[in-house]
Amino acid sequence: MANEVRPRLNGWQRLWVLVSALYLVLVGGLAYATWPTFETTWHRQEFIDQMPGEVRTHLNGAYASKYEADREAKELSTKSPRIVYDGRQKILPNGAVLLVTGGEFKEFDVVMAYSAVVDAEVKAERWKRVGFVALLGIAPCLALYAFGWAIAWVYRGFRSGGPSAGV
Repeated sequence: MANEVRPRLNGWQRLWVLVSALYLVLVGGLAYATWPTFETTWHRQEFIDQMPGEVRTHLNGAYASKYEADREAKELSTKSPRIVYDGRQKILPNGAVLLVTGGEFKEFDVVMAYSAVVDAEVKAERWKRVGFVALLGIAPCLALYAFGWAIAWVYRGFRSGGPSAGV
C-alpha cells in the first residue's frame, strides 16, 4: 500500500497538538492531586442527617476532628462536673470523631452508616470532578484550535490578495 493517503499536519497544527498535550498533562496532574477520597472529605453535619434514624439514636455527637471533640467534652465538664461521657470515640479516616453509645455492634452500625454516606458523597464528587476536568481540559484546546484556524483563514485572505486583487 505505497499510495496510502495519510493526513498531514502543518506546523501550526503540530504546535496545537504539542501545546494541547502539555496542557492536558497539567490538567490531568491537577485532577490526580485533588481527586476526592474518603480521607479528604471533611465531616459535615449533612452526613449525620443522611444516616438512618435508627442508627443516629446511638450517636451522641459528631465532630470534624479529635480537637473539636475534646474541646466540647472539656466545655461540658466545666459547665457541669457531674457530666461524664461514657460512650466511645470512633475516629474515622477523614478525621471525623463519632461519639457512640451502646455495644460494639451498635458502634459498628454507626460507623458503617456514616461511611456509606461519605462514600456516596465521594462518588458524587468524583463524577462532578470528571465532568469539570473534561470541560477544563477539552474546551480550551478546542478554543485554541478555533482561534488558530481563524488566524490562518485571515492570513490566507491577505496572502491571496482578497476578492478585489484582479481589479
